[in-house]
Amino acid sequence: MATQPLAAPRGLVLQLEERINESVVHCSGTITAENCEVFNSKIRELIPQSRGHATAITCRIVLDLSRVTRIDSTGLGALLGAWTAAQKRSCELEIANINPRVQNVVDATKLDTVFKKLRDIFQ
Repeated sequence: MATQPLAAPRGLVLQLEERINESVVHCSGTITAENCEVFNSKIRELIPQSRGHATAITCRIVLDLSRVTRIDSTGLGALLGAWTAAQKRSCELEIANINPRVQNVVDATKLDTVFKKLRDIFQ
């Protein structure tokens, strides 16, 4: 499927791919203090603002981190903040395709216990 750019904050490129029942955000570059505000804002824009009681729509956002080369503590905070916002709206937020360097940071900070649905997706 075709992707569309979400934003190009300093050092980070975000591409949105809409799939059936999920939105995939392909992230490239770094998620750091320099760009985490824009990152967090763009991800939160994908979270539905309200959920009707009769609506049976599955909301899932997958962050493809395969091309993220570095993440700092502020970037980790942005990931956690986006996950919290999604949970409040009954929306699933997953991280996928984590490169080994970023995976080490996620494991060291125990965020792997929050993001339990780590998975690989086709690119």
